[in-house]
Amino acid sequence: MLPGLRLLPAPGHTRGSQVVAIDGDKHPTIIAGDTAVWFDDLDNLRKEGQLLVRSLNPEAVWLTHQHEPWRPVTSSP
Repeated sequence: MLPGLRLLPAPGHTRGSQVVAIDGDKHPTIIAGDTAVWFDDLDNLRKEGQLLVRSLNPEAVWLTHQHEPWRPVTSSP
């Protein structure tokens, strides 16, 4: 892989499933493919790969079946 890119196992949806983490200034961007299909999959975690994605504290997560990235909800002070 290239510097700033990580390939991580993300079990749960498909055997051998992986995600790509692209390091950012503060938080990574994740290309998750089918690890999560809909935004709700990252808001209501059910599978080990989804837990992994959220544990990376991503800025954005690109999913196969969505046209825009999922972004975590941030609370205002």
